[in-house]
Amino acid sequence: MNKKGCHCAARISGFFICIVLLLSACSDNENNTDTTQPKRNSADEQQKNQQPLPKIPFTQLILDKISIDYPYTPDNSFTAFIRKLRARIDNKNMRGMLGELSARFICQSSACKTGLPINQQFENIVESLGATPWDSLLTMVDTKHYQQINGHICGPASAQFTGEGQDKIVGKGWGYINATNVRLRKKPTTKSSIITHLTQDAVRLVSTQKIEKRGLQWIEIETLKGQKGYIAEKFFLMLTPPQICYQRAMGEWKISGFRAP
Repeated sequence: MNKKGCHCAARISGFFICIVLLLSACSDNENNTDTTQPKRNSADEQQKNQQPLPKIPFTQLILDKISIDYPYTPDNSFTAFIRKLRARIDNKNMRGMLGELSARFICQSSACKTGLPINQQFENIVESLGATPWDSLLTMVDTKHYQQINGHICGPASAQFTGEGQDKIVGKGWGYINATNVRLRKKPTTKSSIITHLTQDAVRLVSTQKIEKRGLQWIEIETLKGQKGYIAEKFFLMLTPPQICYQRAMGEWKISGFRAP
């Protein structure tokens, strides 16, 4: 081959070598891009990958004539929080109570109005509790039994009457005696004669009107046997009562909601 042909072949060979090197460099860049590209972490993808909260196993508290589904046993932190609320209620400290509300407070009641600020919602709730709202609020907060509802702790707990005559519990106004040997009296006074003694018995509220005598709030009730009389209000709980709910977030308990049938 002459010298001119050799120069031409060298140029063509060099051209192809350049092409191969260029393609190899592009391939390396693509590989590097794949390995260094950040993973997508959008809110939508997080929600898709998020596992649903495990459903709590069914539990039931069986008392003498009452059963409660999904009962909650307070720990020390919850007990201390309830003690603090009790002190605020005793002093009728509305500002203090408003300071205990969760930013995600949920109101499920006819007393609730859509769009109102949380603080105003709670004030309306307290006003809706009757002639002695602070006493009623204290009864709700300082209850014996709580239950777990959708991630909240609510009380007083809803209950089912399991004693004799449960088939007669039809309609509204039914509750139960939340203590032992409660005296049913003919008149709303501790000096009145005793009709009978009641222990966790189902009773029907005859009237929502309360009678105050010497620091006690009295209500009129009727037993399953048809006996009518008066007991102190603190010994009566609705089977499906209005409830105050609580939730713990960042290690701190807050009032998270209000529920009323």
